[in-house]
Amino acid sequence: GIEMGTKESGGAANNKIAAIKEDFGAFSGSVKSGGRRRGRGEDREIRIFLSSPFKDMQEERDLVMRVALPQLRKLCLERDVLLSCVDLRWGVTEAQSGAAATLLMCLREIEKCNTFVGMFGERYGWCLKSKRTGAMAVSNSVEDELLTRALDIAEKEYTWIGKYRDRSVTEIEMRMAVNPDSGSLQESESGSARGRETKPCWFYFRDPYFAETLETEAEKAVYASEGLYEHNKLVELKSEINSITNWKPNCRLENYIRPKLFCEQVLNDLKLFIDACFPSDSKLSALDSERFKHSSFVKKLLQTYLPHEEYFLKLDKFVSGSKHDVPLVVSGPAGIGKSALLANWVERYKEHHPEDVILPIFIGASQNSTNYKQLLNFIIEDVNDIIGGGNKEVNAHDIVAEFVNCLESVSKRAKGRKLVIIIDGLSGLDTTDNAMDLIWLPLSFPSSVSVILSTTSDTKSMEVLSRREYPLLEVKGVEEADRKSMIRTYLSKSAGKKMSEDQENKIASNNKTSNPRYLRVLLDDINIHGSYSTLDKRIEELLRCETTADLYSLLLTRFLNDFNTDCVFWFCCFIYCSRRGLLLDEELTPLMESKGYEFSHWSTLTLVLQDILYSSGGLLKFHNEEARRSVHQLFFDQGTNKVTEVEIHRELGTFFKTRIEDRERQIEEQPWQYFISGEFDELKAYISRMDVFYKLYSPGHKYDIMNYWRALESAQVDVVETYRASLRTKSSFPEGISDADLLYRLGLFLEEIAKYTGAAEALEQAKRNYQNSSQTLEVAKVDFTMGRVYYAIAKYLDAENVLRKSLQLYETEQGSDSPDVAMVLSLLGSLYIRTNKLELAESSLTRALAVREQKLGVNTVEVAETLTAIASLKGFLGNFVDALEFGRK
Repeated sequence: GIEMGTKESGGAANNKIAAIKEDFGAFSGSVKSGGRRRGRGEDREIRIFLSSPFKDMQEERDLVMRVALPQLRKLCLERDVLLSCVDLRWGVTEAQSGAAATLLMCLREIEKCNTFVGMFGERYGWCLKSKRTGAMAVSNSVEDELLTRALDIAEKEYTWIGKYRDRSVTEIEMRMAVNPDSGSLQESESGSARGRETKPCWFYFRDPYFAETLETEAEKAVYASEGLYEHNKLVELKSEINSITNWKPNCRLENYIRPKLFCEQVLNDLKLFIDACFPSDSKLSALDSERFKHSSFVKKLLQTYLPHEEYFLKLDKFVSGSKHDVPLVVSGPAGIGKSALLANWVERYKEHHPEDVILPIFIGASQNSTNYKQLLNFIIEDVNDIIGGGNKEVNAHDIVAEFVNCLESVSKRAKGRKLVIIIDGLSGLDTTDNAMDLIWLPLSFPSSVSVILSTTSDTKSMEVLSRREYPLLEVKGVEEADRKSMIRTYLSKSAGKKMSEDQENKIASNNKTSNPRYLRVLLDDINIHGSYSTLDKRIEELLRCETTADLYSLLLTRFLNDFNTDCVFWFCCFIYCSRRGLLLDEELTPLMESKGYEFSHWSTLTLVLQDILYSSGGLLKFHNEEARRSVHQLFFDQGTNKVTEVEIHRELGTFFKTRIEDRERQIEEQPWQYFISGEFDELKAYISRMDVFYKLYSPGHKYDIMNYWRALESAQVDVVETYRASLRTKSSFPEGISDADLLYRLGLFLEEIAKYTGAAEALEQAKRNYQNSSQTLEVAKVDFTMGRVYYAIAKYLDAENVLRKSLQLYETEQGSDSPDVAMVLSLLGSLYIRTNKLELAESSLTRALAVREQKLGVNTVEVAETLTAIASLKGFLGNFVDALEFGRK
């Protein structure tokens, strides 16, 4: 095998990839075709089935799950591919033993998987003991009776099993993988391949010498053959497998010496396989990638949901109704199942109404989905791509207006098709730009568009939606009868496992499991629990947890026992104390190395903590607020750790200052870490840099810098004097930005935080610089802004003076009917009302309204602004009828 960390030459690696492409060509072609168009994302999945005798292959299975899979999953995430692995180590329960359904369950799982990994040492696996002597009669042993019943049941569905009743379960599994139609491994290369195409299969044989390296006889006995009969059958099977891998292109055989080398071989083989099926240059387009992330998110939600007909009917009634100009709000506590309800309803609606266009967006399914501007941009691009027409270039600076215009045009472009938009998880939006105030969300929607929103109860977004008095659908907890079905469905679909009836009843009868998230987290833990004999004890331990956060804490406690305690602490706390999450390679890896932990020491945590973590756009973060709370209560609430939360924030601030060159990541994290840890001297030094200011005072970060300065002002730091000093020294000016542009942006910022004297000072300097470089339109822009500042501080004569200058410059440069001229006229009209120059006010506002309606359209914010000013003027004149009419407009 190839040792971990070694690198092959480019030619050798390319040759191996080419060979795999040739060997697995059919599978590669079918998979790569998936996901290119809408609805094909399900094809971009690799689902692996692990098969082996259990007793002597525990270490190999553990290495695959804990070492290989995390690295393979990371590679797949980068290429928009789903990766899962079925490991049935405790699939035999008392209930299933009685029904003898074990073998059938395994074969069905193999059929669902599209990749197979088989392992053999010297043990053959579970087979009929009576066959050791060649007797055909079944013995009276309990194990033989059980296996006989299992073979009987499986044979009804897979009739070819009748020819292999004297073989082990593991051999039958491998025959199922290679030839699901007949189980035969003997078809010749020239013979016709009957039935379905063989799925990609890897077989790994361990060197018998490995057992000799063990110290005790007891250890060696674990790896020894069960007996002569089993030994002979295994020799025959290995010979057959060796033969078919010589001619069957989808099957490969590898030999290995010890478990660690096996893990390395599996990792290398599957990496090359992924490269062959999904090359690095075959990534989805940005739009299809976003669609794929949402469809993948939906796919997981479909696994565990039991249809609730009452909710489905209410959603159907809303969408089919004639009056849905306002959204329907789906609400309920965190983890109650809102997302699962909507995901499953969407699937049913698509099936019943294939003619309609339905766009499900799940906030948190991707990094872009948490930012309202990028979310709106995704909807616009998706609608334009599906329905056709619309603007090819979206104006990101006015995305809300673009969104409204896009929806307004749907009825014309859709040709009778209905557009249904679902936005799930509003409470998970990024709070920048006051997104939670939902100002970006229109109050009403066109008749051809139905909108369904969901949010958690008792959140800012729910408060805003309640004030709008939108219709409400409240989701409640799962009834006990449904919980039992949910348990069976989830365990069966996610890992092909089953519990006893008593175990199911114990979980389902506990009221805490009425919360679907609590139940799912509990079941996820049971899924990876390796020993069925200790499962009852684990269930009792889990059910003692009062909240989902308590459950998460218990899981973390188990990992503290399984792994190095300090390693888990730093891993979780670095992610917890980051603002947006951490990039695995560029940020989390060097942070862990600073604590003495190489990647190999902790990489497995990204897999075993997958119930708590998720990767969005490469950033590793906690899945929900309850997961974050569990980290806090385990590591910080008890006050027993040597390192405090504040100290970790300080450490992260220093890290981003000294180790990270990515300016965008610095802007996101560094000042926020100083802000949270109270390092105000560091915060002031950083945000007073003019290059940092220029990046921060932008649409994506402007509210951050305002919060930072509010904190600094509480510590008696003068924002105006600080930036005066920075301008005097000209330190850290942004490259490629003129002094005038920088001063103008500073003036806008100081105006926005009501530092009007400082704003006027910066704007005056900006105006002089623009005048010196003969930038007339820029001078007009500054004059208008200065007029706004003077108006705010009641310097009305100064305001009128600069506004008239601005108007003259715009008229000279752009003509009398430009939108900029109307902008100045509208503000002048408001100024004239304030100074009681009512005739001038009326003429200015009337002219502004005419230009804006003509150039911008009647349904625009700018027209509404001017209409509001005219209504104010009419009221001031005592003409209340006209005032009300303009106000309604």
